[in-house]
Parts: sequence; C-alpha cells; structure tokens
Amino acid sequence: MPLITRGLLITEDGKVLCPVHEAEDISLTWNRNTEADNVSALGTNRDNNIRSQKKRAVHLQATLTEKSVGHLDKIRNRNKKGDVNFKLALHTRVMASKALVCPLYLLAPDVFPQPLVQTLKSQGASIAAYKYVSDYQGQMGNLWLISGDNGPTFLSISDVKADLSGTIHASDWIHDFSPQLGIGRFLVAELPLPETVASGSEFSDRLSKAYKALQEVREKIVSGEWTEAVQKTRPIAELLRNEALIKETLCKHGGDEVACNSLLGSIKSLFEYGSRFIHKVDKDGKTLPPDILAQKEDAYLVYSMSVSLLNLIAQKARKPEPQ
Repeated sequence: MPLITRGLLITEDGKVLCPVHEAEDISLTWNRNTEADNVSALGTNRDNNIRSQKKRAVHLQATLTEKSVGHLDKIRNRNKKGDVNFKLALHTRVMASKALVCPLYLLAPDVFPQPLVQTLKSQGASIAAYKYVSDYQGQMGNLWLISGDNGPTFLSISDVKADLSGTIHASDWIHDFSPQLGIGRFLVAELPLPETVASGSEFSDRLSKAYKALQEVREKIVSGEWTEAVQKTRPIAELLRNEALIKETLCKHGGDEVACNSLLGSIKSLFEYGSRFIHKVDKDGKTLPPDILAQKEDAYLVYSMSVSLLNLIAQKARKPEPQ
C-alpha cells in the first residue's frame, strides 16, 4: 500500500523547478470513515486476490514561482520544436504485509485423555491446535499468533524511486499553459526564414552577412541575452545602405517609388530605435545617451522585423526579371 508520494519537478537542463507533493483528496475530508486501502495477511485460499496488482491514482501538485515559470519558458525557447520537456523524480513510501495466517482450531476437551480433560474443564480452557489444510496456500513456518513469515516483523516500510519523463507540446503550452501561468497570450504566426541568394555581387554578399547575423540574433534570444541580440542586427541594418539597389529590386516586382520610400523610411526608423541599445554616443557625437538595456520585447521586435525584411528582399531578388 503506497503511503505517500513526493518528488521534484526537473527541467530538461537538470534544474529543479519545485517540489511535488500529493494533492489533498477533498472527497476524503467529507467522510472520515472512508476506507483508503487494505493491508492483508497471506495464508488463505484468497491469496490470489490479495496478491493481484491494483492501480491507484495519485494526484500530484507542483507550485511554480514566477522565477521558475520564467526559467521554464526560457528553456522552451531553446527547444527546436518549442516543446517543454521535464522529468518527475518521484519517491513513494510503501507499506507491505509480511503477515501469515495460521489455521488454528479449538479442540473440545473430550478428545483428550481424562486427566487432561479434568484439568481443562476445571480451568475452563480449550486447546488450540494447528492442522495443515490443502485449501490453504502452504504450511506455516511457525505458529505465532501474528506471524511475520518466519520472523517477528509483519509489516515492512520501503521506499520506491521512479523517474518519469513528460512533454508539453508547443501548441498546448502556448494555448493552454501560458495564459494560466501568467506568461501571456500569443498570436502564432509562421514567418519563413530567409535563404541566401547566389553570391557574386556586393549586394548578395551583404545579404549573406545579414542572413548569418540573423542566426546569431536567434542564438542570443535563445540564451536570453536581449541587448546582445539587438547588437547582432548591425549587419542587417547595413543592408539598407544600398538603398538604390533595394528600391530597384522592390519596384521590379509590384512596388513603386513612393511605396518603397515609405517602407525603407519606416524600417530605418525601427533600426534607429534598436541602435539606442548599441551606440554609446548620440548622432551629434557628443551627447551620451543613458545606459539602457534591451528587454525581451525589444529583442523580439528587432528580430521579427529583421526576419520579415530579409525574407522580403531575398524573395524579390530571387525572382526572374519581369518581361
């Protein structure tokens, strides 16, 4: 019979998030006479029923702090599929019965010789005798009234350890867990990652450097280094220096000069916002801006903008010349 189960909730990087304990069964508090389980003795024709394994449901509870939730979400960002992998290190204390039932019978005094019969009757006593019965599982090792299978111990307490693995898939984490854990609600959008174009020109080489920088930005975001992630976007911003070629590429495939100017102007403004976390000297070369650090939302803004920009330019540059 399991007495108590407890354990630890551990992330895939080996960090302990919090202890795990059994949740109280409220139904048991309403009726104090509820029978939780039984520990039986062996030695009868019902042993097969007693020995049969039964399942018992255990409800576990893990209380997460704000810090542990943040670490869990950070580990999820490192996972290629965005899943949450964890391990439950469980420790269950179990009580097992070693008790054996001996078949004892009370014999009437009349079956014994007269001298013994008179003694038994004078004391109002009977004799208990052991007899082997084929219906029972086997001959008892001793005749103690409480037999511990050839020993005095008839109940044993042991500890059982088990490691269980679990996975919360990205879709379930985003839609079911994140709102409840206070991480927030998410709009999931699929942004195609840009691919490099054939090299050979200054623009294509600069585009390749920007693509490499995008991968480094992603690595910094996974590590939670928000300011460093923004700093890694510099090669992507350098791509905008070839403004004339970008305009030409965009205008060849559905854009016009006014739309291109508007797009490039807005992108430049966003990159200037990101540059506040990079430069220590303002545009006038004199004024030192306050020492500010990028936050998670800043890094994600610059990253998503960079992905969209590079994907747009790479896709347009890869298309054949319009006829």
